[in-house]
Amino acid sequence: DKELLFHLLFVPLTGLSYVTAAKIVGTLSGATLLLAMYLILRAERVKFAGILALVPLAASGYFFFRFAIVRPFVLSIALTVVMLWAFSRRKPLVLAVCSALYPWMYVAFWQFPFLLLIADETARLLSGEKIQWKPAAATIAGVVFGVAIHPNAANLVRVDLAGNKTLASPYEINPAGYTVHSAVHEAREDAGCVLHLHTM
Repeated sequence: DKELLFHLLFVPLTGLSYVTAAKIVGTLSGATLLLAMYLILRAERVKFAGILALVPLAASGYFFFRFAIVRPFVLSIALTVVMLWAFSRRKPLVLAVCSALYPWMYVAFWQFPFLLLIADETARLLSGEKIQWKPAAATIAGVVFGVAIHPNAANLVRVDLAGNKTLASPYEINPAGYTVHSAVHEAREDAGCVLHLHTM
């Protein structure tokens, strides 16, 4: 389960219909994103933080419609917003906690906190500041901890371009889910990551 934390939100709602439970979880996920924005604005002492956190909902009907759709990655967006703030304000404890939670929110791309770290430290280096070790240590420790305690960590299977396992594992892969990605990796050596999306 690549979005375990999102799916765990459904557990206390098992007595409800699937549609009702999805609406509740979707509302909680969206509220989490708005709350993250509000807390950051408040921490930065921005006036009218509550109103400003709600501005994206009023930006357009299309945004509001997309926001209302139940999607698991809304939680990872909220976490990303908090992580970006924590990087900019040098909050290692917040970084460690967010980095530990990220694999639980989206294990398919648990490396994302590292990309944020690289972007932050590159920006600091280009602006003439020195690279700091604490954000890197907090991010690495958080991700390692999050992956280590993830219940599916032992189920991950590493494969080569042909779909052959490169590390011993008792589990098999789904060839249909791997075919598109391996073809793109084979055709494009410069592609470090291949993603596909499902739209409505």
